[in-house]
Amino acid sequence: MYAHDLHDAHFWRNVAIGGAILLLLAASAASETGTTVYYQVDYANGTGRDLSTPPKTNQGILRVLRITRVEQGLRGYEILSTGPQALTLVNRGQTYRTDLRWDGKAWVAPAEAAPTVSVSAPSVSGAGGPARAESLRLRASLLELAASLLESREKLAAAGRDLPAPQAAAVAKAREELAAGARKVLAEAYKLGGPAPAGAAPGKATGQVTTRTAPAPQHAAGIAKPLDRVASLPHRVQVWKLPPAEGERTYRVSVGHPEAGGAGAFYYVAYADTTGDGRPDRLLARSDLAAASQAGQWTQWAFSTAYPRVFVGKAWDRADTVHYHTEAVRLDANWRGLSSQSYVAIDAWGLPTRRWGPAWGNLRVWIAQR
Repeated sequence: MYAHDLHDAHFWRNVAIGGAILLLLAASAASETGTTVYYQVDYANGTGRDLSTPPKTNQGILRVLRITRVEQGLRGYEILSTGPQALTLVNRGQTYRTDLRWDGKAWVAPAEAAPTVSVSAPSVSGAGGPARAESLRLRASLLELAASLLESREKLAAAGRDLPAPQAAAVAKAREELAAGARKVLAEAYKLGGPAPAGAAPGKATGQVTTRTAPAPQHAAGIAKPLDRVASLPHRVQVWKLPPAEGERTYRVSVGHPEAGGAGAFYYVAYADTTGDGRPDRLLARSDLAAASQAGQWTQWAFSTAYPRVFVGKAWDRADTVHYHTEAVRLDANWRGLSSQSYVAIDAWGLPTRRWGPAWGNLRVWIAQR
C-alpha cells in the first residue's frame, strides 16, 4: 500500500493507517508471529548452545550473545514521499543482538551501550540523509500509526470475547498480527528520532527499590503463580488499575525481572485518574531504575497516595527490555485484584491511556500495614 503525497498530512495518515489495518486484519491466515528471546553461548571447549535463559555461572564460557527476534509474517507495505527522501518499510523480522558481560553474579547487558539492531528491510534514501524536520514529522506520523494499530487490536479483543473457540482463536491470531505490526512501526519511529535519552525520566524519584526475598502477602493483588513466559513489548509504559480506595495509604509493589542488569530493568510508576474517566492522567510517583542482580529476581518499591483511583506498573527506555508477560482473550484465576486490561503508552514517559489486554505479568501489589 502506498501514500503518495506526504505534503498532505491527513491524506498520508488516513491511507497509511487505514491500509495497514486492513492488511493486518486480513492476516489471520498468515504465519504465527511473536517474540523469541534466547542466549547464544560459546564455550571454551569449542562448543556452543542456544539457551532459553542466561547461564547462571561464567565457568568455561567465552561469550554470551543475547538475541531478541521479533517475527512479522506479513507481506509488507511502503510509505513513500514525493520529495527527495523516501522511507521504505517492509514487514519482516527484526533482531536485537547484545553481548552480555559477567558482572561477578550474572550475565548482564552493558549499562550504557544500546543494542545492535538488525532489520532486514528499512532504508532511508537520499543524498546527505533526511532533513531533521522531515525526520521528526515522519516519526510523529509513525507513532500515530502505531497507536492506531494498538487501538484496533483492543477493539478486536472486545469483539472476540463472546465468540466460539475457533473464531476466538482467529481473533487472537489477528490481534498478534496487529501487535507485531505496531512493534515494527515503532522500531522505525525510534530509529528516526532515537530512543529516550538516559536520565529522561520526569520528576524526582521517590521511595527506595530493594530486593524482595520474602513471599508477598497472601492477600496481594496481581499474579498468583508466577509466569515463566518472557517477551519484549511494543510500548514503553504499562500499568494496571487497582480497586478504588479512600484515604492516605501506602502501596507496596513487587515485580519480577527475567534478566539481570539493564535489559531487564524498568522504573516502577504510579498514576492517578483525576477526572473519573477510567484512564490514568497524572503521574503520582516513580522509582529510580530497578534492576535485578540475578535473572528471575523480584524487586519491590513503595509509594503513598490519597487518590481514590490509582494505577501501578512500570516504564522502560530500552527497545529490547524483556518482561514476564502473557495475554489471553479471557482472564483466569491466576490474575486477581487488578484490572484485566492494562493501559500503555507507546513512547517513554507518555501517559498510558491506551487499553492493552487482557494482559498480565509477574507483578504483585498490596497496601502496607500501618
